Amino acid sequence: CSEMRYKDKIKKAAKPVTSGRIQFRPSGGDTSKKIESTVSKMAMNSKSDTMQALMLSRSEVEFFGCEPAVFYWAKTMRPDVMIYGFTVASVAMVCSEALSIPAIGFILQPTVLHSVEYDPVVRLNHSKTSVGRKLRNAKTSHHGLNSLKMLMENFPLGTNLRKMRSAHSLPRIPGGV
Repeated sequence: CSEMRYKDKIKKAAKPVTSGRIQFRPSGGDTSKKIESTVSKMAMNSKSDTMQALMLSRSEVEFFGCEPAVFYWAKTMRPDVMIYGFTVASVAMVCSEALSIPAIGFILQPTVLHSVEYDPVVRLNHSKTSVGRKLRNAKTSHHGLNSLKMLMENFPLGTNLRKMRSAHSLPRIPGGV
């Protein structure tokens, strides 16, 4: 599944592959239109650690709206495996679990994966005080980002991870979701 904007590009790239192996299915949404808005551009050009952490923590939430389409196409087509990118990991995992279809991530952004080797947010501001460093570390560490991500993904208004799981009769995840 992908956005209609990318249909021709996907079909062209899939030409060398055996016919029928890659099929385009619409997921809805228009990411390009959203990120080209004035507010989005201001956020992306921000030099604030807080803004960077907020954007990263919301990276999946912005795609929760595609879950009904992804679920429908996965249920209809019954693929051997679901391959997903990092912005739809939660959507793919819900569909995978509900439909018993294996899923594997295709992740090109290594810092979104938890590691003791690096922080998920590149620190943009360099505080000179110990209090400033502690605040910055709280926002840019994996623990800080995980807390913020959990809050964003389970915000009670609108679509959230808890509602997605519940809609497919999936149990709550121990510890929160």
